[in-house]
Amino acid sequence: MCCKECLSSKQHHKQVCAATMPPKARFLCMKKDDTIWQKLDEVTGEWERSIRTSEIYRAVGKFILKYKDGPAELMHSAVKGGYNIVYRLEYKDGSSVIMRIPIKGTLHAID
Repeated sequence: MCCKECLSSKQHHKQVCAATMPPKARFLCMKKDDTIWQKLDEVTGEWERSIRTSEIYRAVGKFILKYKDGPAELMHSAVKGGYNIVYRLEYKDGSSVIMRIPIKGTLHAID
């Protein structure tokens, strides 16, 4: 509550404190622009298809092996997240390494 009187009397809070408190800030959300989202989906979809080729998987695997050598067991299918495409290379000893690549066209909020 706001003050000592409010603790003992809810009526006081309703009549005095709540009436003098500044309004709470509200965040307004913009309406979604379907045309922009459709264009973004087209661009990212085309890019995503281009990075799911066997040549890209091999290149990513070689790049990962350059930094963590060892007997590789399996290159998993790429997984698309909100901002990244994630490649995962699994080794015979059960360990694995992932590589994240930012999705083309996504924006990151800078605070």
